[in-house]
Amino acid sequence: MSRCSDDGEPAQTAGRPMLDVLLREDIHNVAVVVTRYFGGVLLGTGGLVRAYQKSVQEGLAASVIIDKKEDADKSDTNKKEDSSKRMKIIKRKIQRRKIPKNRIPRKKQHLQQIHPRKKHNRPRKRIENNSMKAGKLSESILKRSVLRQLHNSAVRAPGVGIDFGAVDASAGKQIVTAEACRAFDTFPEAGVYAALNNLACSGAKPLGITMTLLLPTSASENDLRAWISAVSRVSEKEQIPVLGGHTEVLRTVTSPQLIVQAVGEADRELFVTAAGAQPDMDVIVTKWVGLEGTAILATEHREELSARYAQPFLDKAAKYIDYLSIRSEAAVAAKSGVAAMHDLSEGGVFGALWELGQCSGVGLEIDLKKIPIRQETIEICEFFDLNPYKLLSGGSLLLAAADGNALVHAIRQAGGEAVIIGRTIDSNDRVLINGEERRFLETTQTDELWNMVKCN
Repeated sequence: MSRCSDDGEPAQTAGRPMLDVLLREDIHNVAVVVTRYFGGVLLGTGGLVRAYQKSVQEGLAASVIIDKKEDADKSDTNKKEDSSKRMKIIKRKIQRRKIPKNRIPRKKQHLQQIHPRKKHNRPRKRIENNSMKAGKLSESILKRSVLRQLHNSAVRAPGVGIDFGAVDASAGKQIVTAEACRAFDTFPEAGVYAALNNLACSGAKPLGITMTLLLPTSASENDLRAWISAVSRVSEKEQIPVLGGHTEVLRTVTSPQLIVQAVGEADRELFVTAAGAQPDMDVIVTKWVGLEGTAILATEHREELSARYAQPFLDKAAKYIDYLSIRSEAAVAAKSGVAAMHDLSEGGVFGALWELGQCSGVGLEIDLKKIPIRQETIEICEFFDLNPYKLLSGGSLLLAAADGNALVHAIRQAGGEAVIIGRTIDSNDRVLINGEERRFLETTQTDELWNMVKCN
């Protein structure tokens, strides 16, 4: 049973947004109360929703989750007895307060809300270990169960929207590391590019990579050679050496797992994060969104897609895997006055926009029609009923700059593609504009690709 109340706030601006956060995080047996003190600024309905949602998210991030495991051997009789005892205790407490008779019915109703009668014999859901959803960790879980546990002394520690860390090296230099993991059936090279792209978002020049390859017992030596060959091709193409690694076959692994760590060096004055955006800056996207997800779908589901699309169409979509590197445009951006960089990966452009705004503490106004997207991505997503803006988008880069036109020109001069899609604003609102329609960007969610294939 779940209940919520706006308690005097405009309808659907407080209780429901708070409850939605709990439902997305799969949190049970909890009550959340938020008290708002008016500070003289009218937030509007969107601002209220954001404020209440953020309060719950930060509360969860600062909380400890207690896993509850019900005793499977406990009989229904014992449950009824326990419930009866609790009811008697509560009734005694109410009687001691000497509540007037005219208020008794209301209290009885309240008791029913606390301990509702069992209407059927359906067993209660057992919570074994507060299991998490597949895909990228939610922001609140990442904060409370990962970042809070780390006592980092790094010059630049990783965080929400920052997938790398840095320490001081020689004068004016920093050593930067970034890591990525892919569980793959196709395109193992995507794992290498994911790590290199994370590194590139700092403005660092890569020095080398290390890798760990975990294989299931069903894998053959020929499979091993093919996957190592894919890593080697990226290494040679990008001229980045493989410094070491580890390979192991495990019974607990059901599909190949590739973990890649990239190490690089950055000039301190050119070091960039996703936290540098300020209000009234241009927001820019490079290439096209959804490239990596489109390539995976076109390859993994080729037979199914062939019923509607011609082979040249699918060949073109599968070749988008060749666009995964963002090193060139990231290097140009770092030297051209970029304020913030964030790669588009799991969660697509919507996920990257949310993390950029959250990391920098700015609002956003994004024109949906200006977001660059290929026709193949649109049609394949439409075929599978997926949102292309939430689709795995390795190969694209999200930028914020005071002079977006100059940055776009610099990237195009270097042979890349880039376009301004909106601007940052001085508020908490992150707004998507589609013609006359305006709606608020939601917090990061599970990548659409998880509805179709096992990836990341």
